[in-house]
Amino acid sequence: MISPDGPRSTVHANTWAVNVWCAWASHRNSLNETRHYLNFPVPVDFSGVTPQTPDYWLLFFVMEIHRVDRRPYPPNTLFNIVAGIQWHLRSLADFGDISFFSKGSVFSRLRKTPDCHMRKLTVEGIGVAVKRADPVSVGDEITFWVVEY
Repeated sequence: MISPDGPRSTVHANTWAVNVWCAWASHRNSLNETRHYLNFPVPVDFSGVTPQTPDYWLLFFVMEIHRVDRRPYPPNTLFNIVAGIQWHLRSLADFGDISFFSKGSVFSRLRKTPDCHMRKLTVEGIGVAVKRADPVSVGDEITFWVVEY
């Protein structure tokens, strides 16, 4: 069982990922079409469900979630959201040592779905441009430190 303690930024990111899940699950449960799905309702919290339930619904989740401005999440963010949900599930007694990303696990479909979706997003150019600063050359640094009177 994983402790919810850890670096503050990790706990914050994982809590955010679970909140993304909860918002999506609540929305999905409000749709009439969802009532006809095999494992209805979508669990808003995962306590008391079998591992097959998250495996089923996380496939839909990965394909449907998007940012508030309706643009898709970049692939790295999508991966981090799924990893945050895995962290949350590991903190529950029923899911102690689950792994979404290891080969041969019961979550093989789940492992393949984000991978395929992330490749599709990358091909579409989403999350490809990385913000970075160019390094400062020695000449530039000298110019910064020259004081003109």
